[in-house]
Amino acid sequence: MKKMASLLFCVFVSVTAFAAEVYEFNKPDDWEKKAVINVLPDGVLEFTGKQDVTTAKSFKVDPRKKVTLSFEIRAREDSIDTMVYAGFQQQDSDKIILEPVYVRQEVGSLTTLTENATAGATKLKIRKPRRWIKPIYRGYYIIFDAKNDLSDLPNTSGIALVAAEDLADGVVEITLKKSLPKDYPAGSQVRFHIGGPYMYSALDAKKLSSEWLKVSCTITGTDPAAMDFKKWWIGTKYAKPLFLLNYKDFAKQKHTQLRNIKISIED
Repeated sequence: MKKMASLLFCVFVSVTAFAAEVYEFNKPDDWEKKAVINVLPDGVLEFTGKQDVTTAKSFKVDPRKKVTLSFEIRAREDSIDTMVYAGFQQQDSDKIILEPVYVRQEVGSLTTLTENATAGATKLKIRKPRRWIKPIYRGYYIIFDAKNDLSDLPNTSGIALVAAEDLADGVVEITLKKSLPKDYPAGSQVRFHIGGPYMYSALDAKKLSSEWLKVSCTITGTDPAAMDFKKWWIGTKYAKPLFLLNYKDFAKQKHTQLRNIKISIED
């Protein structure tokens, strides 16, 4: 009898150890309050108009685990080709939203200031980085207090660029969109970051038909460059499903329908 009880206990532990943690988001209360949602008679959630929405609650992120977002989605009959983006909003340990510019570095752009930069300045000079492409039209930001080992990430010091000019002796003068909030001495390390996009791991600018589309994506690990949509950004401690619905909708109100929306987390 003791052997049987011991065997049953072992089986129970084995099963529960591998059970997935599951969160479902199939009721209006599961979504943030600003979401415009109508519940259809069959329980389908219908989102009306252009909107960026997340779930009401976050889930904790452990990069060692596999997080799978799955759902079914379609356009209403009168809304064919409405566009959707779907993925994750990422948050730090205080559940503050991580913007792409905080983490999405341009690889090879680490460099230094060639002269002192004072608070209030809108122009500064840097040593031309190893990877240099005039970034004016690419949504570049300059990040301060940059570290070789990326231990500064997420870094919220970014200021957008509006102009860049190559000078003599490998020096570049850049013009900032707003003035510096503090002084930075010559030799301070800086790096270029990119302003977007968010992590649309499930759907990226997908035009919908009226047929149900089954969607699933799995995220695990961390990507230091924040360019792999199947890995978390550095500093991510919490996350929420994120949907950008009925985009490119300027002529009329369109409608996107969702069902069977869930997150599953496995070791």
